[in-house]
Amino acid sequence: MNLKYIVAPLLAIHSLCPAQELGKNTIEKIETYFEESLRNNPGTFGVEKRIKTKAIERTRKTVWQCWRNIVESYQEEKLPTASTGEKRDTLYWSLPLHPESGAAMPFHYIHKGEKPADGYPLFLYLHGSGPKRQEWDTGYHLCRSFHDTPSAYFIPQIPSEELYRWAIPAQQWAWEKLLRLALLSGDIDANRIYFFGISEGGYGSQRLASFYADYLAGAGPMAGGEPLQNAPAENLSGVAFSLLTGERDYGFGRNLLTHTAAKTLDSLQTVHHRHYNHRINLIPGQGHSIDYSPSTPWLSQFTRTPHPR
Repeated sequence: MNLKYIVAPLLAIHSLCPAQELGKNTIEKIETYFEESLRNNPGTFGVEKRIKTKAIERTRKTVWQCWRNIVESYQEEKLPTASTGEKRDTLYWSLPLHPESGAAMPFHYIHKGEKPADGYPLFLYLHGSGPKRQEWDTGYHLCRSFHDTPSAYFIPQIPSEELYRWAIPAQQWAWEKLLRLALLSGDIDANRIYFFGISEGGYGSQRLASFYADYLAGAGPMAGGEPLQNAPAENLSGVAFSLLTGERDYGFGRNLLTHTAAKTLDSLQTVHHRHYNHRINLIPGQGHSIDYSPSTPWLSQFTRTPHPR
């Protein structure tokens, strides 16, 4: 699991043992480390510099500013300012990783309502596996209709229908870039980030919830049901998890896999009190199509625990 885009500043801070402020040479080494991280060649940060306890907060700010300087000067497609969604702007990121090297990922980036003092909650929405333009259009309108204002939404379209998966390395590159740029933007609340999706997007969001659990307040797959060997439930101790599936959604055993997830998370919550907050429901009488509106209002109640015990 490659977390360099988000945690590189923290790694640098932890390498600075608790007595003397950072000198120019150390700052240059930190920035070099960060720049190499963005180039997918992080190596190790080997500087051992002691700082005084009273300088920890100042040092933390210095390291964070180093990270900001490097990211802002890095030549790449940036995250734009979110639009209101009234005018439907289509933006693109080029994916550099195999097997979709050079493919373009279209996306919409919108906000709803006035920005809260701590920034918008951010939702990543992943669409299902029908014709990609149709699925993307449907998702866009659904996201605008959900009762979760104020919020910001990143709504991507799958790059290729030939490789219809949301959790492969090429797409993971995009999610890590999204997290990195969103957290630096000043517009997003770092403790209120949520991944969710429908059908194939449900599978993807369940896998990604387990993979990026440290960064998420919640995840909400719908009409899904991923085998737990692909999305270990143990990783969700600090993630508010909602999984809604029709009880008659028999395709690929989605109803059975959802039932298994419910039993597993119930057991984990029994053993680990105050952890594994979840809501997993098999919707009576429903098949693959369900009411998608309850997920984001439920998720938005929860915030990330940045320092879990």
